[in-house]
Amino acid sequence: RRLAQDILHYPYKVMIGNRDELKANQDVTQLVRIVNEYDKKRAIMDLLHEAGLMDRGGMGKALVFASTKRMCETLNQDLYRSGVSCAAIHGDK
Repeated sequence: RRLAQDILHYPYKVMIGNRDELKANQDVTQLVRIVNEYDKKRAIMDLLHEAGLMDRGGMGKALVFASTKRMCETLNQDLYRSGVSCAAIHGDK
C-alpha cells in the first residue's frame, strides 16, 4: 500500500469475490508439502517437474513464495541454473 501511495496519485483497491468471506479461487490448485529444510530445493524441482513446468516449450506457470528477499534471489538463481525460466519479484526490484 505504501508503494502505491508513493507512485500513484489516486490508487484503487480491487477486491474480487465476497469481501466478508475469504475463499480461494476454485480455478487455482493449492498444494502444501511439508519437507525438511535440506530437501526444499529437491522438492520444488520435483513439483515443477510433476506439473510439466520443466519441459521445453511448456506453457504452464507457477507462483512460488519465499520468506525473505535473499531466499527469493537464491531460489531464482537455483531454478535458472536448472533450466527453469523464472524471475524474482520482491521489494528491492
